[in-house]
Amino acid sequence: MHKRTDAEQLIAQLEELKKTDERTKYAYEFAEDESGIANGEPETLERVIVQTAQMRRNYELYHDTVFMDATYATNPYRMPLVVFSGVNNEGKNCILGFALVKRETMETYAWLLTHLKSFANDEGPQVLLTDFDPSMAGAIERVLPKTTHLLCQWHMM
Repeated sequence: MHKRTDAEQLIAQLEELKKTDERTKYAYEFAEDESGIANGEPETLERVIVQTAQMRRNYELYHDTVFMDATYATNPYRMPLVVFSGVNNEGKNCILGFALVKRETMETYAWLLTHLKSFANDEGPQVLLTDFDPSMAGAIERVLPKTTHLLCQWHMM
């Protein structure tokens, strides 16, 4: 019996969370080589996006303007954390979803945005604020063509 990796444990916890609240949504992909096998090694988590039931409620209420920001591999796995946040009716930040990604590419961001949108019955934000990372910008243009993409004011300073 092999010991479960941290990624496998995370997916198992997400599956348990979904059993307790079916409104929880998540999607993930493990890296594979060209043959479809992970080189006989434990699979490497390529990307995962999570939206708990509370985050889904927040998205339903406050998805008109969404902030998308990525940390720069500050966790032990060196995977950027992508946070989707909004502002509630009290002017406070609220989390709308989060993701861990292995690579910050246009394909990765398109995958994240596609899943975020699918979690909300294909309803995307009206405005999406980012640091104008070219990979994010390309993904927004591809996946959310009706969404206005703006530079976050904090990133202008």
